[in-house]
Amino acid sequence: DWSSDVCSSDLEYFYILSLDNTKAITVNGTYDGADLIYSDFNPGDDNQKWKLLDAGNQRYYLIPKSDEKRNMDIE
Repeated sequence: DWSSDVCSSDLEYFYILSLDNTKAITVNGTYDGADLIYSDFNPGDDNQKWKLLDAGNQRYYLIPKSDEKRNMDIE
């Protein structure tokens, strides 16, 4: 189970956190095919900050702050 929390330093972004707020979904790199990992929550880590972008047709992109040219694909 996951929760989300708005970044207090940058309201455009949010974190995807474990229910106890100790772990976060983190993008592990800024290259095509970079893995998403489950790591210790660090509010200063741009690899853990996400933006939701409307893609139309009830679809959305999750964009990491660390590389706004990329988006998360879920398979």
